[in-house]
Amino acid sequence: MRLYYFTGTGNSLAVARRLAHEIPATELRPIIGAQLGERPGGVLGMVFPVHMVGVPVPVRRYLESADFSALDYFFAVCTHGGTPGKVGAYINHILARRGSRLLDDYFALRMILNTPKGVAPRLLMTMNWAQKISPDQVAAMARRTASAIHEIAQTVAARSTGCEAPAERTRLPRAGELTRLLWKASEASTPVLRFLLDREACTGCAVCSEVCPSCRVAMQDGAPRWDDSKQCYFCYACFNFCSEQAIGVKHYTFKTGRYHHPEIAAADVAAQTRG
Repeated sequence: MRLYYFTGTGNSLAVARRLAHEIPATELRPIIGAQLGERPGGVLGMVFPVHMVGVPVPVRRYLESADFSALDYFFAVCTHGGTPGKVGAYINHILARRGSRLLDDYFALRMILNTPKGVAPRLLMTMNWAQKISPDQVAAMARRTASAIHEIAQTVAARSTGCEAPAERTRLPRAGELTRLLWKASEASTPVLRFLLDREACTGCAVCSEVCPSCRVAMQDGAPRWDDSKQCYFCYACFNFCSEQAIGVKHYTFKTGRYHHPEIAAADVAAQTRG
């Protein structure tokens, strides 16, 4: 089995590692290094966070290019901070447009919220998310997800078809009109997430540049600079892995804490761009 992952602050990578451990003979790979247009066979899974009611840019690019006709089984796992949306339906929406094989199963795991939603209007932003994170909450998440991942592994081993039965696959899972409009908007636009830097707090450690999966962050004169000509993947890795909390976004420069999965280090996130 091949298991692809995309991660920003470690939640999805932690899930992917545990799932790979639970399922024998699993090859774990970053989806950023996947060959566009490839034709995988056997069993294929993907683990990724929910982004803007859909999937991260690298995941969507892969879904729009690969040939899934040779797969025996195809599943996806999304991680989210509270509202998973209709991501399983969105994936099948992408695949159906291409006349492609659809998902056999889809799973959603609630983890820790790690974003102030800096692309949203201020009224829709979550301003106190970091204050709500405690060691007890993180420990509870670890217990909850360990149990859920075990169940997912058993379901995958049994080759569950939790999505629509094959005879019904001409009909996509139901999604409201607003949801479909949001899908369309997220695909059509490439908004730039504006990060703000507290220059006095920044130590020039370059961790933000190392963890950026789109290589948008570069160090200049000892400080990070975000290249607006490169697409942001909205992963918030630079924001959350800054040990000095020197990075903020528009309307959110609070230093009330940041979050990354306790089992995942910055080097683990940075490694996904190196294959």
